Amino acid sequence: MVVINRFFKRKLMTAKRLISVVFIFITVVLSSCGLLPKGHKIDKAYNKELTEKRIADSILAARQFNYTWFHAKCKIRMTDKESSMDFTATIRAKKDSAIWLTVSPFLGIEVARILFTKDSVFIINRINKSNDRLGYNVMRNYTDIPVSFYTIQDLLCGNTIYYQSENSLMKRQDTSLVLTSSDEKLTSSVYLNRHYYIRQMIIQSQKADYSLHIQQRDYFIPDNTPFSQNRTIELRGKENVSFEVLFSKLTLNEIQSFPFPINSK
Repeated sequence: MVVINRFFKRKLMTAKRLISVVFIFITVVLSSCGLLPKGHKIDKAYNKELTEKRIADSILAARQFNYTWFHAKCKIRMTDKESSMDFTATIRAKKDSAIWLTVSPFLGIEVARILFTKDSVFIINRINKSNDRLGYNVMRNYTDIPVSFYTIQDLLCGNTIYYQSENSLMKRQDTSLVLTSSDEKLTSSVYLNRHYYIRQMIIQSQKADYSLHIQQRDYFIPDNTPFSQNRTIELRGKENVSFEVLFSKLTLNEIQSFPFPINSK
């Protein structure tokens, strides 16, 4: 019996050595062929970081706020270098089609009505008694960051703006996970908290000192998609202006009308 036990122990040791040799051989071959990162001996930290980035991008994509119809009320404080103003707004939207809002001071008298469509911005100014139709290129007077209907829609949703996951890097900064992508025009950075909710976004122009800073807080989850109820939106450039936005009475996917007493086609 002792001889048999020794025999099996020797066989077991031989098998373990064989497995070790095979493992070392595979590692050396993969490294020499460039299939493992240079200088890594199966770098666990590298694999962990890569996995964490993939998880963060997957969660971020899954949590993009989505709707067919949208209705909400909000309180807004607008501040520039000269003054600040408080007002309320009612917002109605149909995805990829139109965003409509009315603007009133706290006294409740409507002062403006705005309609965003894919190619134009229509404004009724009750104070000046004027009707205007503008293109999105008017934003070039304020920022070098391209603004379109879809930029406004992403701002409304609280979704990422100009972020490209396939061309991004990840780093840790304090308690945030920061995902950053860049091209020849813009750098877009998305700051995620420890629950992978968007805490902040910064979109920076590569050519000029223009940037858009967005902070998002107080999430709630209608229809299983997170929505930030409390936001700060700051446009920095020729004219620095910030908006404090507090949403309330959010209703999703109920058909809305877009009353606009001028031709908006």
